[in-house]
Parts: sequence; structure tokens; C-alpha cells
Amino acid sequence: TTLFRSGQLIIGNGVTFSSNKNTRINFVISGDVSIQSTAADLSNCTLRLTGQNQNLSAVKTSLRSLLVDGQPNATVALTGEWDILQKLQLNNGIIIPNPNSSKLLYSGTDQPNGNDSSYVNGIFYSQGNDFLNFPIGNDDGYFPAVLNNVTSRSAVGLQVIKGDVQFITSSEITEVMN
Repeated sequence: TTLFRSGQLIIGNGVTFSSNKNTRINFVISGDVSIQSTAADLSNCTLRLTGQNQNLSAVKTSLRSLLVDGQPNATVALTGEWDILQKLQLNNGIIIPNPNSSKLLYSGTDQPNGNDSSYVNGIFYSQGNDFLNFPIGNDDGYFPAVLNNVTSRSAVGLQVIKGDVQFITSSEITEVMN
């Protein structure tokens, strides 16, 4: 295991980054993260976020693990497409995906966890069979959801809606994935 500790992580456009399948790379970052290259293979990498207000941006990237372990009342602003392949651990910090330009997908086998201090405030996608856990909430708090007996590997996105929820019409559904 190689450990990188840094204030920020930037992988520029066109940069090729990869490790062999037996090497695990851990990044411990207290600042912003920008993955601008589609040639960066981070599927063996763990990204541990330890800052206060961090920005994560990517074109499209897959990480082995994402650990949100920030300062008290930390936020993580997310843009781009992020696929977490094995572990999503939310200890301290609210992930806020940009509703117009981001997608956070969990496709691992270890179910993601959250708590009152750490959850996703926006659409969170999960992909798997049988049991899907959604560590989601909104400005009012943490309101996790679970789907049982899922028989398809299709991705399902859920979000906590603030306000008076009545009947949702098809015009209010923002995205359907097959």
C-alpha cells in the first residue's frame, strides 16, 4: 500500500494513472480533488477526505473506496460521475452532488453507511442485487432508505425531498435508468 497525504489531488487532462491489481493506493486529502483525465484508473485507490469544505470534480472516474472523514460540519461538493466500486464509508461530512452535473453511484458489495453527521444530500445511486442501502438525507437531517429483494443489477437513484410530498406525477421524475 502506498499512502499519499496532500492538501489537494489533481490529475490533469490526458494524464495516464494506474496501478497493478495487487497494489492498493490510499490518498488522504484535506483539500480539493480534481480528476480531469478519463485515462486515470483509480479502481485500486481509496480516497479519504479529511477537510472542512472540499470540492470533488471528475469527468468520470471509478474508485475502490471513498471515505468521508472530514472536520465537524464538513461538506463535500461533488461534480462529475463517480462510481464507488467496493466501499463507501460516511463518518463525518455531507456529500452534496450538483443536481445538474453529477452522479454518485455505489456498485460495491459492502453496503454503504451513513449517520446524522454524514450522508448524501441529493440523488444517490446504488447498484446491486437483493439489498440496497441509501445513506441519504436533506437539510433537515439523515433519512436513510433500504430496498430489499432487488432482483436486477440496474442502478436505482433515491433522494430525500423536502416539503409536502403528495402524489408524484411522471413529469416530476427527473431520470429513469434501465
